[in-house]
Amino acid sequence: MSSLKKVFIIDDDVVFTGELTEILTSSGYLPIVENDPTVAAARIPVIKPDVLLLDLYMPHKNGFLVADEILALGEEYAGLPVIAMTGHYNPYLEVALPSFRIKRCLKKPFSPLELIAVIEDL
Repeated sequence: MSSLKKVFIIDDDVVFTGELTEILTSSGYLPIVENDPTVAAARIPVIKPDVLLLDLYMPHKNGFLVADEILALGEEYAGLPVIAMTGHYNPYLEVALPSFRIKRCLKKPFSPLELIAVIEDL
């Protein structure tokens, strides 16, 4: 069994998730990617991630709906650190994020150092 921390990435952008995978792997994490937000929440009990990176704006299902589905999984997932990612940041997001138990929001593009610092902070 791996002792690496599992980072579950939910983002529809295949190129971006590939870049995140490289960054996280080289930083000692085990990245697991889901590019289809419609099935992402259902994978969480199987994967049991330590951290979740969640894109907020995806087709078919946005990150807020995915976060809501994660909350519906039960209290055992209430403490799962969720880091939102978005290229469409606005200050009103900061008001909405806590109601979905989203801990932080990274504005795309962000640096690898910023990503790792936020993960390690949580």
